[in-house]
Amino acid sequence: MKKLLFFIILCSLFSCSTETQEEQPVVTGKNFALSLYSTDSIYQSGIDSLFLFYFPESSTPAKPIYFQQELAWGDPIVLQDLEPEPHTFITVACSGSLEELKDLHMELHRNYIRINRHDNVSENLFGGVLKADPVSGEKKFELQRLVGGVKINITNFDSLNIQGYPSCHITNSPACICLGDYEDEPVYYDEYIRTDNSWYYVFPTYGVVKGMIEIDYLDENGINKIRMFEFTGKHAIEANKKLELNFMLRKKAITKSGAEDWQLTLEEEVSVL
Repeated sequence: MKKLLFFIILCSLFSCSTETQEEQPVVTGKNFALSLYSTDSIYQSGIDSLFLFYFPESSTPAKPIYFQQELAWGDPIVLQDLEPEPHTFITVACSGSLEELKDLHMELHRNYIRINRHDNVSENLFGGVLKADPVSGEKKFELQRLVGGVKINITNFDSLNIQGYPSCHITNSPACICLGDYEDEPVYYDEYIRTDNSWYYVFPTYGVVKGMIEIDYLDENGINKIRMFEFTGKHAIEANKKLELNFMLRKKAITKSGAEDWQLTLEEEVSVL
């Protein structure tokens, strides 16, 4: 009788334990997927290269896990064996090569992102931030364009005795790139843009565009000279927009000292990338 009673109690305890476990969700962290999209449909023909940094919220300090992949637009990014806790996912993607992304020299920190670049970048450079618990299913990852276009043209270039293409230096401070709660830490902005009427893609500027045009020219005696012209525009370089700067350079007059007086005028056009 005692053995029978003990067996009944044991079965009862095992049954309660099983029901409790069945009521609790089974979290494995496997097969978690991120899909890329943009609400503005600004780029739909494919992402060629992707950097993805992700780290658990409990990680102090942040220990980002580096992930690199080439994928078509709409293909999910599948991550496995993540811990079942909130993670932060930060991605930078482009339609260029992985080498182009590596040249950006990205650094991820707990409170900010630093993205440096040393050359013209792809017009299709995107970024995004997502905070999610990788328990199951698929999360949508919204991307935003990080760069803007700028084109600099001297409209009467052919009528001037200029040696080669003039150079243009944009001297603004950089604007912060905001990805969710993260901001790109500004660095000194001294962007060199050729005045060859071509589009270049750079990070946004803080405030209206400012800079300097430098030209090498021949005076009436055939002597090579250099002139510098500072300018201030009416618009900033903004992400997902194109800014066209059309300069006209004229010889205004001859000063009393016999030097040439030049005048630089500027017209601007803004459009959407």
